[in-house]
Amino acid sequence: MHKLEQRDREDLLAILDKPHGLRFIARLLDYCGMYMSLFNSDIGIMAFNAGKRDVGLMLLSMIQNESSEVDYVKSLHDATSYRLQLYKEDEKERMKDASKNVLEKVEARRRINRRPR
Repeated sequence: MHKLEQRDREDLLAILDKPHGLRFIARLLDYCGMYMSLFNSDIGIMAFNAGKRDVGLMLLSMIQNESSEVDYVKSLHDATSYRLQLYKEDEKERMKDASKNVLEKVEARRRINRRPR
């Protein structure tokens, strides 16, 4: 193994050995579109998505190569599941806020329409 490959391997292991490193890798794989379809009716966007996915596949392959020592893939899956759970909770909060804003606007319009003219 060449020095550069060895350094890359050591760097990846250092990242994977920390919970915040796993969370970062999970976020990166999510950005790369690893968990969604590449399809888009615009061929340029689809090619761009394929390029992002290719980076994610390379990273996932590197992680799987290191999984002989420690089950990083399972840890990464756990980090991804936790990220998805947080995303769902955030989405619920955004929906509550949006509903509250709509109700406030409706109430404001009702008050305006009730004013004597």
